Amino acid sequence: MSSTIILSCIIVQTAIGIYLLNIRRIRDDFEKNINILLILLLCHLSSKLFLLVILKNSYLYSRVASGFSLSYGPLLYVICRFLIQKPVSRKQLYLHMLPFLIFSLMYFVFIAALSFRWIGHDFIAQYTTAFYKYVAATSLLIYPALIKWMIHEFMTNDALLKSRLKLVNQVATVLLVGIISGLFFAFTNLMKFSIPDFDLRLVPYICYAVIPVLVLKYKIQEATSLPSVIEHSIFPPNHDQTATILNKEEHRYQKSSLDESAMNEYEQKLKEFMAKSKIFLDSELSLDTFSLSLKIPKHHLTQLLNDRFKRNFYAFINEYRIEEAINRLKHHQQNENILSLAYDCGFNSKSSFNSYFKKVTGKTPTEFRKEMMKNERA
Repeated sequence: MSSTIILSCIIVQTAIGIYLLNIRRIRDDFEKNINILLILLLCHLSSKLFLLVILKNSYLYSRVASGFSLSYGPLLYVICRFLIQKPVSRKQLYLHMLPFLIFSLMYFVFIAALSFRWIGHDFIAQYTTAFYKYVAATSLLIYPALIKWMIHEFMTNDALLKSRLKLVNQVATVLLVGIISGLFFAFTNLMKFSIPDFDLRLVPYICYAVIPVLVLKYKIQEATSLPSVIEHSIFPPNHDQTATILNKEEHRYQKSSLDESAMNEYEQKLKEFMAKSKIFLDSELSLDTFSLSLKIPKHHLTQLLNDRFKRNFYAFINEYRIEEAINRLKHHQQNENILSLAYDCGFNSKSSFNSYFKKVTGKTPTEFRKEMMKNERA
């Protein structure tokens, strides 16, 4: 019975996942990275399907841990950080995904070692029950809990962003329910008493099968009602890659109809507009809205920011927000609450404000204000 349910979960998961990956063209990098999550799920459950149906090896299925469970929490965390405007660096991304990469490599090594009888079943059993399951359980508990806390602390009025955060929050809930249920049944042995030979891995697999259903529901709603406003990747490039990207952009723009005189005109127009309008104080500002307000085509505006300012849209706007915050701290709002200051300057969260402020000034807003007050007394 357990095998039948497992196979049903895998087949349903695979069918929905394939449909989601082909439902329509990916519009932006959020959807691209959600599809990465779906691909990992497909690979995870397809590998189990291969072991059960093709190889008919229940031992490899139930005893050798693949490592995929260590990828869901970190990937979802990185996506969440991207949405709340506090993206991780590429180095941090690699560190978060490192356990998944290490244990996935060990998975293939163990399968090969078992095939050539270099290691025994006792070693695999000890590795899985005494080591891997604790690492996986910790990852599936900590990451989803942290994600739900970050989403709870984040405030936004943007409909699309709310919808995407809701999806991330739902997936985090599914992961938490799966691991907590699995741990509960493992420690109480309730399922073993009621269902002979029950495989506890069935619990997370049932939960994993819910994830593509949630994504499908989101994509249907988003396709019919919500615009696309988020356009940059959660995978930030390093400095060398940034230079390469800019060079490629410059090469591409040289072929466009935007000449040097038009670029100069756009640059002057942008500087005057930023000084007069203070549009950056709008926390829901998007590239589309910015382009319409400036009356500059979006692809020309992107070219202008990359070519003349060496910034993407979000970095450009956030620097103006930080400059506004510094001016307010210096002149007339020294006693203002930092959270209120962050919202007034266009940020959606205190953590994002602190991060960008420290990146620009080398100090947190609190440290900056204390140092400024100390200098005034002197």
